Amino acid sequence: MISAYGSQHEIRSTRFWIESESVDENSFDTKVPIQSLYRKAIGENYRINYVYKDSEGKNQYFQFDQGSLAEKGGIFYYTNDVLTFMDNDSININYIHFPTVNFNT
Repeated sequence: MISAYGSQHEIRSTRFWIESESVDENSFDTKVPIQSLYRKAIGENYRINYVYKDSEGKNQYFQFDQGSLAEKGGIFYYTNDVLTFMDNDSININYIHFPTVNFNT
């Protein structure tokens, strides 16, 4: 399974493949295992986007600013479009379960 993101003529998009066959996002998402995530294209707010399937199988949407992620001594990001802060010393980075590919056409 591969999710790839890129832009063409300034239009950002995400493409998905399962076993080398192009599929739509819904088909791809149904195959994503629980507690896994995949990356999507940069959104309209120019944030880096991830979709995480939680332990109940529900999608949680995370966005990260492309610039500094520190503000007032805390790391910030967005969970389902809600600004979230955490202390700088409590970062835990997990690796993505699926490879992501940049494409330029």
